[in-house]
Amino acid sequence: MKTRQSGMSLVELMVGMMVGLIGIVEMVYRLSEQGASTILNVFGMAFDARTTAPWIGFALVLAAGIVALRLASRLVGARWGTIQQDLLARQP
Repeated sequence: MKTRQSGMSLVELMVGMMVGLIGIVEMVYRLSEQGASTILNVFGMAFDARTTAPWIGFALVLAAGIVALRLASRLVGARWGTIQQDLLARQP
């Protein structure tokens, strides 16, 4: 059961990381379009892609997701190694 919870937390962390990445990609795309409005509506939030606040916000969400995912992957990797050793020990 603990492994399932760890797996779910990894999925949640990946989703958080993807929110930051999607926000940055959407802003880059919007700013690259000639003559398009710089006002975006991403995940129900409206903001201007020319301002620094959304860039900082999405960058922080992305960075926090990457760091948390890295830390969580170490924990899950250690648990996975223990499970593999237990399985190998049970083989005849």
